Amino acid sequence: MLDELNYFKSVSNGRKAAIGVILTDGLSTRPEYTSSSARRIHDVGYRIVAIGVGARVYWHTVTDCSEPVDLVFVLDSSWSLMSEDNFAKELQFVTSVANALAEQMGQSRLSVITFSDDAKMAIPLTMYSLTSEFTKKVLDLPWIGGNTYTDKALEMMYKQFDAYQTRGRRSVGVVITDGGSTDPFRTLSVIRKIKEKGINMFAIGVGMSINEEELRMIASSPVSEHKFMVENLDGLKMLQRTLVTGICPGARPDDSRVGVITFSTDATLEFGLSRHTSNRAVKDAILALNFTTGDTFTHKAIDIMYDQFSKFMRRSPRVKKIGFVITDGQSTDPNSLRASIDKVKGLGIEIYAVGAGDFDSQELEMMASDRSKVAQQLILEDQSSIDENEEGADVHGIKK
Repeated sequence: MLDELNYFKSVSNGRKAAIGVILTDGLSTRPEYTSSSARRIHDVGYRIVAIGVGARVYWHTVTDCSEPVDLVFVLDSSWSLMSEDNFAKELQFVTSVANALAEQMGQSRLSVITFSDDAKMAIPLTMYSLTSEFTKKVLDLPWIGGNTYTDKALEMMYKQFDAYQTRGRRSVGVVITDGGSTDPFRTLSVIRKIKEKGINMFAIGVGMSINEEELRMIASSPVSEHKFMVENLDGLKMLQRTLVTGICPGARPDDSRVGVITFSTDATLEFGLSRHTSNRAVKDAILALNFTTGDTFTHKAIDIMYDQFSKFMRRSPRVKKIGFVITDGQSTDPNSLRASIDKVKGLGIEIYAVGAGDFDSQELEMMASDRSKVAQQLILEDQSSIDENEEGADVHGIKK
């Protein structure tokens, strides 16, 4: 695949996006070679879309978590764990999660804080660059015993994120505890600071006497995807996949939202970003769209795109915003189009421009965020039937 992507890039002079699509169950015969080959493709800057096929997809292979993450595990080391064996199971869970993420998260950093009467920085974010060294250190951590001053550990985590915060890195905290903080009021105060800073928090409660309300308080929204409970530490093994998927920066299909705008002489919001919640519903809605004729007032569609993104930017500022414009690139009012595109780009929206039919390549490049986001090979299956009826172009703007 890498050879093919390099060839495509060379013949297109870098003006077209090179994307690889893999359909697999993820069960690679030689996983060590798969990991190194995938890493080489990522290092060059190519994008890979991995699609799992079958009922038993090996998710570790197809998951892509290449965006750097600062991940801090906050581990309960109090008397409530009951035994050193139980603390060892907690540590084994941490190492299994770290190993699952090792080949996926590039330059990510891992840290561990333990707590009981006091909090201890067992492994700071900057200590180890290799997962093997990290896991060895984790398994050597001692069980301390004592009360459950969760607030002290969360305060230490907050200060560490504040000290090592780097642009382009996500901050993620994973708290494993029975949820029974010795000083719940102080814990609540620290949690408020953490959430104001935008740190993504996962809360895992262990045992039969879990303080579920405190776990809910620690977990980020939506709570259902960030709060987990198991009856005993053996149950942590069942959470590994769920937690890794939650930590992974790559968006899952069901987490994405799609809207569609069509335009000719006028533009129409066929459905907004909050209308459909499943891939099937989006596909059915798109296939039900009607073809219309008229002029190519592209800027009217871009203005609707701007309004949609502006509204959802306030609701979910951390979610990546992407706009697709599919057109022949020959707008009826190019001056207005340029002004509308500048507004959208001002929001930080990533714009892809796809040419269909007899397109204007310069206008496509003007709309796209950069040249790598211009595709000029869309083939319309029944071009003749459109040409006979069109006065301009029928264009679909798809936003995700």
